[in-house]
Amino acid sequence: MTRFIFWAFTVGLAIGYGPKLFTATVRMAKSAIHAHQYDQMSYSKFTKKLLNAKPRASHSD
Repeated sequence: MTRFIFWAFTVGLAIGYGPKLFTATVRMAKSAIHAHQYDQMSYSKFTKKLLNAKPRASHSD
């Protein structure tokens, strides 16, 4: 009985969220390709930017 409930839950989850998960995966892949092609930054530039970044002011009440 437990296996059937688990199976039914898994099938329902796959039918309900399968297309959304697929769409999100495709979107992430396209974003990664775009970033790789157009927004590349060398490791040294990234490190310099990271270390020279000014901390944002926190909002205190």
